[in-house]
Amino acid sequence: MSLFRSSLESSPSAIPAEVGGQRTSANLSEAIMDSVSSVRDSLPKEHRTHFETLRQEIIDFTKAHGIPKESLGSPDLLREATKKLSTQDLERLALLLERFEHLLTHKEPRREKSEALEYADEWYNLSERYAFQMNFLKTLGIYFLHERNKTFNERIANLKNLLGSLLPFGKKKREVPSASESMEDFFLLDVLGRKYSVPTLEQIAARLFERREELETKHDQGFTHLLFVPFAVETDLFMLAFGKFLQDRDMEKTLVSPVAYASTTRSVMSRLRYFPQSFDAKGGDRGKDKMDILKELSEQASSFLGWRILLLQTPHGQKRGFRGISKDGDQKKSFTRPELEVGKTPSEYLSLQRDETSPYDGESSMVLEDWICAFMIHYMETRSCLDDMESGGNAASYLTGVSLPGDFTGSQMVIAVKYAHQDIFFYCHSPHHKDEQIGARFVVEV
Repeated sequence: MSLFRSSLESSPSAIPAEVGGQRTSANLSEAIMDSVSSVRDSLPKEHRTHFETLRQEIIDFTKAHGIPKESLGSPDLLREATKKLSTQDLERLALLLERFEHLLTHKEPRREKSEALEYADEWYNLSERYAFQMNFLKTLGIYFLHERNKTFNERIANLKNLLGSLLPFGKKKREVPSASESMEDFFLLDVLGRKYSVPTLEQIAARLFERREELETKHDQGFTHLLFVPFAVETDLFMLAFGKFLQDRDMEKTLVSPVAYASTTRSVMSRLRYFPQSFDAKGGDRGKDKMDILKELSEQASSFLGWRILLLQTPHGQKRGFRGISKDGDQKKSFTRPELEVGKTPSEYLSLQRDETSPYDGESSMVLEDWICAFMIHYMETRSCLDDMESGGNAASYLTGVSLPGDFTGSQMVIAVKYAHQDIFFYCHSPHHKDEQIGARFVVEV
Protein backbone atom coordinates (compact mmCIF):
# COMPACT_ATOMS: atom_id res chain seq x y z
CA MET A 1 0.00 0.00 0.00
CA SER A 2 1.22 3.52 -0.79
CA LEU A 3 2.46 5.78 1.96
CA PHE A 4 -0.14 8.33 0.98
CA ARG A 5 -3.03 5.93 0.52
CA SER A 6 -2.50 4.53 4.01
CA SER A 7 -2.20 8.04 5.45
CA LEU A 8 -5.40 9.29 3.89
CA GLU A 9 -7.35 6.20 4.85
CA SER A 10 -6.26 6.63 8.49
CA SER A 11 -4.82 3.17 8.62
CA PRO A 12 -3.80 2.20 12.19
CA SER A 13 -0.79 0.38 10.84
CA ALA A 14 2.62 1.96 11.03
CA ILE A 15 3.43 4.36 8.19
CA PRO A 16 6.61 3.50 6.31
CA ALA A 17 9.42 5.81 7.29
CA GLU A 18 10.89 5.87 3.80
CA VAL A 19 9.77 5.55 0.22
CA GLY A 20 12.00 3.41 -1.97
CA GLY A 21 14.39 3.09 0.96
CA GLN A 22 15.59 6.67 0.54
CA ARG A 23 12.97 9.39 0.84
CA THR A 24 10.85 10.10 3.89
CA SER A 25 7.49 11.81 3.64
CA ALA A 26 9.25 15.03 4.63
CA ASN A 27 11.56 14.64 1.63
CA LEU A 28 8.54 14.19 -0.61
CA SER A 29 6.91 17.26 0.88
CA GLU A 30 10.06 19.23 0.16
CA ALA A 31 10.07 17.95 -3.42
CA ILE A 32 6.49 19.12 -3.86
CA MET A 33 6.85 22.56 -2.29
CA ASP A 34 10.40 23.51 -3.36
CA SER A 35 10.14 25.59 -6.54
CA VAL A 36 13.76 24.84 -7.55
CA SER A 37 14.07 21.19 -6.76
CA SER A 38 17.21 19.09 -6.93
CA VAL A 39 14.85 16.13 -7.03
CA ARG A 40 13.41 17.36 -10.31
CA ASP A 41 16.88 17.80 -11.77
CA SER A 42 17.74 14.23 -10.80
CA LEU A 43 14.99 12.93 -13.09
CA PRO A 44 15.55 12.15 -16.78
CA LYS A 45 14.93 15.27 -18.86
CA GLU A 46 11.92 13.78 -20.63
CA HIS A 47 10.10 13.38 -17.30
CA ARG A 48 10.81 16.79 -15.75
CA THR A 49 7.81 18.43 -17.38
CA HIS A 50 5.62 15.66 -15.96
CA PHE A 51 7.19 16.34 -12.55
CA GLU A 52 6.27 20.03 -12.73
CA THR A 53 2.74 19.31 -13.98
CA LEU A 54 2.06 16.76 -11.25
CA ARG A 55 3.66 18.92 -8.57
CA GLN A 56 1.53 21.91 -9.58
CA GLU A 57 -1.64 19.81 -9.51
CA ILE A 58 -0.87 18.82 -5.91
CA ILE A 59 -0.13 22.42 -4.90
CA ASP A 60 -3.34 23.68 -6.55
CA PHE A 61 -5.38 20.97 -4.85
CA THR A 62 -3.98 21.73 -1.38
CA LYS A 63 -4.57 25.47 -1.83
CA ALA A 64 -8.13 24.95 -3.05
CA HIS A 65 -8.98 22.71 -0.08
CA GLY A 66 -7.11 24.66 2.61
CA ILE A 67 -4.56 21.92 3.31
CA PRO A 68 -1.39 23.38 4.91
CA LYS A 69 1.74 22.50 2.98
CA GLU A 70 3.41 21.39 6.22
CA SER A 71 0.93 18.51 6.48
CA LEU A 72 2.41 16.87 3.38
CA GLY A 73 5.49 16.05 5.45
CA SER A 74 3.62 14.32 8.26
CA PRO A 75 1.11 11.46 7.96
CA ASP A 76 -0.57 12.52 11.21
CA LEU A 77 -0.96 16.14 10.09
CA LEU A 78 -2.16 14.99 6.68
CA ARG A 79 -4.85 12.79 8.21
CA GLU A 80 -6.03 15.71 10.34
CA ALA A 81 -6.01 18.18 7.44
CA THR A 82 -7.99 15.91 5.11
CA LYS A 83 -10.55 14.41 7.48
CA LYS A 84 -13.31 16.73 6.23
CA LEU A 85 -12.73 16.03 2.54
CA SER A 86 -15.29 14.05 0.59
CA THR A 87 -14.44 10.51 -0.44
CA GLN A 88 -14.02 11.66 -4.04
CA ASP A 89 -11.58 14.41 -3.03
CA LEU A 90 -9.65 12.00 -0.80
CA GLU A 91 -9.31 9.57 -3.70
CA ARG A 92 -8.16 12.38 -5.97
CA LEU A 93 -5.46 13.57 -3.54
CA ALA A 94 -4.30 10.01 -2.86
CA LEU A 95 -3.98 9.34 -6.59
CA LEU A 96 -1.96 12.52 -7.16
CA LEU A 97 0.41 11.73 -4.30
CA GLU A 98 0.82 8.11 -5.36
CA ARG A 99 1.76 9.20 -8.88
CA PHE A 100 4.24 11.69 -7.47
CA GLU A 101 5.71 9.06 -5.17
CA HIS A 102 6.09 6.63 -8.08
CA LEU A 103 7.80 9.27 -10.23
CA LEU A 104 10.38 10.04 -7.55
CA THR A 105 10.99 6.40 -6.71
CA HIS A 106 11.15 4.90 -10.20
CA LYS A 107 12.37 7.95 -12.15
CA GLU A 108 9.48 7.62 -14.60
CA PRO A 109 5.71 8.18 -14.61
CA ARG A 110 3.53 5.34 -13.45
CA ARG A 111 2.38 3.38 -16.49
CA GLU A 112 -1.23 2.44 -16.17
CA LYS A 113 -3.08 0.65 -18.91
CA SER A 114 -5.38 0.78 -16.04
CA GLU A 115 -8.90 -0.35 -15.51
CA ALA A 116 -9.81 3.30 -16.10
CA LEU A 117 -8.17 3.45 -19.52
CA GLU A 118 -9.62 0.10 -20.55
CA TYR A 119 -13.05 1.37 -19.55
CA ALA A 120 -12.62 4.70 -21.37
CA ASP A 121 -11.44 2.99 -24.55
CA GLU A 122 -14.29 0.50 -24.52
CA TRP A 123 -17.05 3.01 -23.79
CA TYR A 124 -15.72 6.17 -25.43
CA ASN A 125 -12.90 5.14 -27.78
CA LEU A 126 -10.74 7.55 -25.79
CA SER A 127 -7.25 6.66 -27.05
CA GLU A 128 -8.17 7.04 -30.70
CA ARG A 129 -10.23 10.19 -30.20
CA TYR A 130 -7.47 11.76 -28.11
CA ALA A 131 -4.69 10.94 -30.56
CA PHE A 132 -6.64 12.12 -33.60
CA GLN A 133 -7.89 15.39 -32.12
CA MET A 134 -4.62 16.35 -30.43
CA ASN A 135 -2.70 15.68 -33.61
CA PHE A 136 -5.21 17.80 -35.49
CA LEU A 137 -4.77 20.64 -33.00
CA LYS A 138 -1.01 20.37 -33.50
CA THR A 139 -1.51 21.22 -37.18
CA LEU A 140 -3.13 24.47 -36.00
CA GLY A 141 -0.39 25.00 -33.45
CA ILE A 142 0.33 28.60 -34.39
CA TYR A 143 -3.18 29.37 -33.08
CA PHE A 144 -3.71 26.78 -30.35
CA LEU A 145 -0.88 24.55 -29.12
CA HIS A 146 2.61 25.86 -28.41
CA GLU A 147 5.55 23.50 -28.12
CA ARG A 148 8.35 23.72 -25.58
CA ASN A 149 11.99 23.73 -26.68
CA LYS A 150 11.49 23.02 -30.38
CA THR A 151 13.25 24.82 -33.21
CA PHE A 152 11.27 26.16 -36.14
CA ASN A 153 12.60 23.46 -38.49
CA GLU A 154 11.68 20.73 -36.01
CA ARG A 155 8.16 22.10 -35.81
CA ILE A 156 7.82 22.11 -39.60
CA ALA A 157 9.04 18.51 -39.78
CA ASN A 158 6.55 17.48 -37.09
CA LEU A 159 3.70 19.18 -38.91
CA LYS A 160 4.50 17.31 -42.13
CA ASN A 161 4.35 14.00 -40.28
CA LEU A 162 1.10 14.96 -38.61
CA LEU A 163 -0.55 16.02 -41.86
CA GLY A 164 0.18 12.59 -43.25
CA SER A 165 -1.52 10.96 -40.27
CA LEU A 166 -4.78 12.90 -40.54
CA LEU A 167 -6.42 10.70 -43.15
CA PRO A 168 -10.22 10.70 -43.40
CA PHE A 169 -11.86 8.26 -41.03
CA GLY A 170 -13.41 5.26 -42.72
CA LYS A 171 -11.36 5.16 -45.94
CA LYS A 172 -8.89 2.67 -44.60
CA LYS A 173 -7.71 1.35 -41.28
CA ARG A 174 -5.24 3.82 -39.83
CA GLU A 175 -2.47 3.20 -37.39
CA VAL A 176 -3.51 5.45 -34.53
CA PRO A 177 -0.64 7.79 -33.54
CA SER A 178 0.25 7.90 -29.88
CA ALA A 179 -0.35 11.49 -28.85
CA SER A 180 -0.20 10.81 -25.13
CA GLU A 181 3.57 10.29 -25.11
CA SER A 182 4.32 13.72 -26.55
CA MET A 183 1.58 16.08 -25.34
CA GLU A 184 3.53 17.06 -22.22
CA ASP A 185 5.66 19.24 -24.52
CA PHE A 186 2.64 21.32 -25.54
CA PHE A 187 0.62 24.01 -23.80
CA LEU A 188 -2.02 26.68 -24.42
CA LEU A 189 -1.58 30.42 -23.98
CA ASP A 190 -4.38 32.76 -22.95
CA VAL A 191 -4.63 36.44 -23.84
CA LEU A 192 -2.43 37.33 -20.83
CA GLY A 193 0.29 34.87 -21.83
CA ARG A 194 -0.46 32.35 -19.08
CA LYS A 195 0.28 28.71 -19.85
CA TYR A 196 -2.13 25.78 -19.57
CA SER A 197 -0.98 22.17 -19.80
CA VAL A 198 -2.63 19.65 -22.09
CA PRO A 199 -4.61 17.03 -20.12
CA THR A 200 -3.04 13.60 -20.40
CA LEU A 201 -4.78 10.52 -21.68
CA GLU A 202 -4.55 8.99 -18.22
CA GLN A 203 -6.12 12.02 -16.52
CA ILE A 204 -9.11 11.96 -18.85
CA ALA A 205 -9.51 8.20 -18.50
CA ALA A 206 -9.45 8.54 -14.71
CA ARG A 207 -12.16 11.22 -14.80
CA LEU A 208 -14.41 9.15 -17.08
CA PHE A 209 -13.93 6.14 -14.83
CA GLU A 210 -14.64 8.13 -11.65
CA ARG A 211 -17.88 9.46 -13.15
CA ARG A 212 -18.94 6.26 -14.90
CA GLU A 213 -22.14 5.85 -12.88
CA GLU A 214 -23.17 9.48 -13.44
CA LEU A 215 -22.38 9.29 -17.16
CA GLU A 216 -23.97 5.91 -17.84
CA THR A 217 -27.41 7.32 -18.62
CA LYS A 218 -25.97 9.96 -20.95
CA HIS A 219 -23.86 7.30 -22.65
CA ASP A 220 -27.02 5.28 -23.30
CA GLN A 221 -28.62 8.42 -24.75
CA GLY A 222 -25.87 8.67 -27.36
CA PHE A 223 -23.35 10.97 -25.68
CA THR A 224 -20.32 8.91 -26.68
CA HIS A 225 -18.18 11.19 -28.88
CA LEU A 226 -15.46 13.05 -26.98
CA LEU A 227 -14.48 16.57 -27.98
CA PHE A 228 -11.40 18.38 -26.63
CA VAL A 229 -11.75 22.17 -26.70
CA PRO A 230 -8.75 24.45 -25.89
CA PHE A 231 -11.01 26.96 -24.17
CA ALA A 232 -8.27 29.19 -22.70
CA VAL A 233 -7.13 30.35 -26.15
CA GLU A 234 -8.15 33.89 -27.05
CA THR A 235 -11.46 33.79 -28.91
CA ASP A 236 -10.09 35.90 -31.76
CA LEU A 237 -7.52 33.18 -32.43
CA PHE A 238 -10.31 30.64 -32.66
CA MET A 239 -11.92 32.73 -35.37
CA LEU A 240 -8.61 33.14 -37.22
CA ALA A 241 -7.87 29.42 -37.03
CA PHE A 242 -11.39 28.57 -38.14
CA GLY A 243 -11.22 30.99 -41.05
CA LYS A 244 -7.95 29.45 -42.22
CA PHE A 245 -9.36 25.93 -41.83
CA LEU A 246 -12.29 26.85 -44.08
CA GLN A 247 -10.20 28.75 -46.63
CA ASP A 248 -7.74 25.88 -46.96
CA ARG A 249 -10.67 23.65 -47.93
CA ASP A 250 -12.45 26.15 -50.22
CA MET A 251 -15.45 26.01 -47.95
CA GLU A 252 -16.12 29.69 -47.39
CA LYS A 253 -15.95 33.05 -49.08
CA THR A 254 -16.60 35.46 -46.23
CA LEU A 255 -16.62 34.69 -42.55
CA VAL A 256 -19.63 36.77 -41.59
CA SER A 257 -19.32 39.01 -38.55
CA PRO A 258 -21.29 37.63 -35.60
CA VAL A 259 -23.31 40.83 -35.20
CA ALA A 260 -24.47 43.18 -37.92
CA TYR A 261 -23.74 46.33 -35.93
CA ALA A 262 -20.16 45.32 -35.08
CA SER A 263 -17.41 47.01 -37.07
CA THR A 264 -14.95 44.18 -36.49
CA THR A 265 -15.03 40.62 -35.24
CA ARG A 266 -12.54 41.55 -32.51
CA SER A 267 -14.87 44.15 -31.04
CA VAL A 268 -17.54 41.48 -30.72
CA MET A 269 -15.41 38.71 -29.29
CA SER A 270 -14.12 40.88 -26.46
CA ARG A 271 -17.73 41.30 -25.29
CA LEU A 272 -18.75 37.64 -25.15
CA ARG A 273 -20.22 36.43 -21.87
CA TYR A 274 -19.96 32.72 -21.04
CA PHE A 275 -22.37 30.32 -19.32
CA PRO A 276 -25.28 32.68 -18.60
CA GLN A 277 -28.02 31.45 -16.29
CA SER A 278 -30.45 33.90 -17.86
CA PHE A 279 -30.58 36.18 -20.89
CA ASP A 280 -32.86 38.79 -19.36
CA ALA A 281 -31.93 42.04 -17.64
CA LYS A 282 -33.50 40.94 -14.33
CA GLY A 283 -32.80 37.24 -14.67
CA GLY A 284 -29.76 36.92 -12.42
CA ASP A 285 -26.36 35.68 -13.58
CA ARG A 286 -25.95 36.58 -17.25
CA GLY A 287 -22.50 35.08 -17.64
CA LYS A 288 -18.86 36.02 -17.16
CA ASP A 289 -16.01 36.87 -19.49
CA LYS A 290 -13.43 34.24 -20.31
CA MET A 291 -10.73 35.54 -17.96
CA ASP A 292 -13.13 35.46 -15.01
CA ILE A 293 -14.12 31.88 -15.87
CA LEU A 294 -10.47 30.79 -16.01
CA LYS A 295 -9.70 32.53 -12.72
CA GLU A 296 -12.57 30.76 -10.97
CA LEU A 297 -11.52 27.37 -12.36
CA SER A 298 -7.95 28.00 -11.25
CA GLU A 299 -9.11 28.70 -7.70
CA GLN A 300 -11.12 25.46 -7.77
CA ALA A 301 -8.01 23.48 -8.79
CA SER A 302 -9.65 22.20 -11.97
CA SER A 303 -7.80 19.16 -13.34
CA PHE A 304 -8.40 20.27 -16.92
CA LEU A 305 -7.78 23.99 -16.45
CA GLY A 306 -8.02 25.82 -19.77
CA TRP A 307 -9.87 22.98 -21.51
CA ARG A 308 -13.45 21.87 -22.01
CA ILE A 309 -13.68 18.10 -22.35
CA LEU A 310 -17.12 17.24 -23.64
CA LEU A 311 -19.33 14.39 -24.75
CA LEU A 312 -21.55 14.97 -27.77
CA GLN A 313 -24.10 12.70 -29.40
CA THR A 314 -23.08 10.67 -32.41
CA PRO A 315 -25.49 10.09 -35.31
CA HIS A 316 -27.66 7.05 -34.64
CA GLY A 317 -25.96 3.90 -35.90
CA GLN A 318 -22.69 5.67 -36.76
CA LYS A 319 -19.32 6.03 -35.07
CA ARG A 320 -18.03 9.21 -36.73
CA GLY A 321 -19.12 12.80 -36.56
CA PHE A 322 -21.66 14.61 -34.40
CA ARG A 323 -25.41 14.41 -34.62
CA GLY A 324 -27.17 17.14 -36.56
CA ILE A 325 -30.19 19.13 -35.42
CA SER A 326 -33.18 17.72 -37.27
CA LYS A 327 -35.88 20.08 -38.51
CA ASP A 328 -38.45 17.32 -39.05
CA GLY A 329 -38.00 15.33 -35.84
CA ASP A 330 -37.20 12.01 -37.55
CA GLN A 331 -34.68 11.11 -34.86
CA LYS A 332 -36.95 11.57 -31.85
CA LYS A 333 -37.47 7.86 -31.18
CA SER A 334 -33.84 6.86 -31.52
CA PHE A 335 -32.99 7.17 -27.83
CA THR A 336 -34.74 7.38 -24.47
CA ARG A 337 -33.93 11.09 -24.37
CA PRO A 338 -36.31 13.03 -26.68
CA GLU A 339 -34.52 15.12 -29.28
CA LEU A 340 -34.52 18.85 -28.66
CA GLU A 341 -37.21 20.31 -30.86
CA VAL A 342 -36.51 23.21 -33.18
CA GLY A 343 -38.54 26.38 -32.90
CA LYS A 344 -38.03 27.14 -29.21
CA THR A 345 -36.58 30.40 -27.92
CA PRO A 346 -33.01 30.52 -26.55
CA SER A 347 -34.47 31.21 -23.11
CA GLU A 348 -36.60 28.07 -23.34
CA TYR A 349 -33.59 25.94 -24.29
CA LEU A 350 -31.62 27.36 -21.37
CA SER A 351 -34.43 26.63 -18.91
CA LEU A 352 -34.45 22.92 -19.86
CA GLN A 353 -31.04 22.49 -18.21
CA ARG A 354 -32.27 23.86 -14.89
CA ASP A 355 -35.08 21.31 -14.54
CA GLU A 356 -33.76 18.37 -12.50
CA THR A 357 -36.71 16.23 -13.60
CA SER A 358 -36.10 16.70 -17.33
CA PRO A 359 -34.17 14.20 -19.48
CA TYR A 360 -31.73 17.05 -20.21
CA ASP A 361 -30.58 17.37 -16.60
CA GLY A 362 -26.78 17.17 -16.41
CA GLU A 363 -26.32 18.69 -19.84
CA SER A 364 -24.99 22.14 -20.69
CA SER A 365 -24.95 24.58 -23.57
CA MET A 366 -22.35 24.90 -26.29
CA VAL A 367 -20.11 27.95 -26.43
CA LEU A 368 -18.62 29.40 -29.60
CA GLU A 369 -15.30 27.58 -29.15
CA ASP A 370 -17.11 24.25 -28.70
CA TRP A 371 -18.98 24.66 -31.96
CA ILE A 372 -15.87 25.66 -33.92
CA CYS A 373 -13.97 22.60 -32.70
CA ALA A 374 -16.98 20.37 -33.31
CA PHE A 375 -17.33 21.66 -36.88
CA MET A 376 -13.67 21.04 -37.68
CA ILE A 377 -13.54 17.56 -36.13
CA HIS A 378 -16.87 16.61 -37.74
CA TYR A 379 -15.50 17.62 -41.12
CA MET A 380 -12.20 15.80 -40.62
CA GLU A 381 -14.06 12.61 -39.70
CA THR A 382 -16.92 12.70 -42.20
CA ARG A 383 -15.96 15.22 -44.91
CA SER A 384 -19.35 16.82 -44.36
CA CYS A 385 -20.33 20.05 -42.61
CA LEU A 386 -22.00 20.33 -39.23
CA ASP A 387 -25.37 22.12 -39.21
CA ASP A 388 -25.46 22.16 -43.00
CA MET A 389 -28.87 23.59 -43.82
CA GLU A 390 -28.62 22.61 -47.47
CA SER A 391 -28.63 18.87 -46.89
CA GLY A 392 -30.30 16.30 -44.69
CA GLY A 393 -32.98 18.51 -43.19
CA ASN A 394 -30.59 20.08 -40.69
CA ALA A 395 -31.37 23.18 -38.68
CA ALA A 396 -29.11 25.99 -37.51
CA SER A 397 -27.98 26.00 -33.88
CA TYR A 398 -28.30 28.49 -31.06
CA LEU A 399 -25.13 28.68 -28.95
CA THR A 400 -26.87 29.28 -25.65
CA GLY A 401 -23.62 28.98 -23.69
CA VAL A 402 -22.58 32.48 -24.76
CA SER A 403 -24.31 35.82 -25.12
CA LEU A 404 -23.59 39.42 -26.04
CA PRO A 405 -24.76 42.68 -24.48
CA GLY A 406 -27.85 43.74 -26.38
CA ASP A 407 -29.75 46.94 -26.88
CA PHE A 408 -30.75 49.67 -24.45
CA THR A 409 -33.33 47.39 -22.76
CA GLY A 410 -30.53 45.43 -21.14
CA SER A 411 -31.43 42.11 -22.77
CA GLN A 412 -28.70 39.83 -24.02
CA MET A 413 -28.29 38.77 -27.65
CA VAL A 414 -27.86 35.08 -28.46
CA ILE A 415 -25.57 33.79 -31.21
CA ALA A 416 -26.86 31.33 -33.79
CA VAL A 417 -24.70 29.61 -36.37
CA LYS A 418 -25.27 27.70 -39.60
CA TYR A 419 -23.47 26.48 -42.71
CA ALA A 420 -25.09 27.35 -46.04
CA HIS A 421 -23.99 28.34 -49.53
CA GLN A 422 -20.36 27.50 -48.66
CA ASP A 423 -20.40 30.13 -45.94
CA ILE A 424 -20.45 30.06 -42.17
CA PHE A 425 -22.99 32.49 -40.77
CA PHE A 426 -22.83 33.77 -37.21
CA TYR A 427 -25.74 36.01 -36.37
CA CYS A 428 -27.68 37.21 -33.36
CA HIS A 429 -31.24 36.99 -32.13
CA SER A 430 -33.23 38.14 -29.16
CA PRO A 431 -33.42 35.46 -26.44
CA HIS A 432 -37.19 35.42 -27.06
CA HIS A 433 -36.95 34.85 -30.80
CA LYS A 434 -38.54 31.71 -32.30
CA ASP A 435 -37.50 30.28 -35.64
CA GLU A 436 -38.49 26.90 -37.08
CA GLN A 437 -35.08 26.76 -38.77
CA ILE A 438 -33.08 27.01 -35.53
CA GLY A 439 -32.62 24.54 -32.68
CA ALA A 440 -29.94 23.87 -30.06
CA ARG A 441 -27.34 21.23 -29.24
CA PHE A 442 -26.47 20.29 -25.66
CA VAL A 443 -23.25 18.69 -24.42
CA VAL A 444 -22.14 16.77 -21.34
CA GLU A 445 -19.06 18.06 -19.52
CA VAL A 446 -16.58 15.41 -18.39
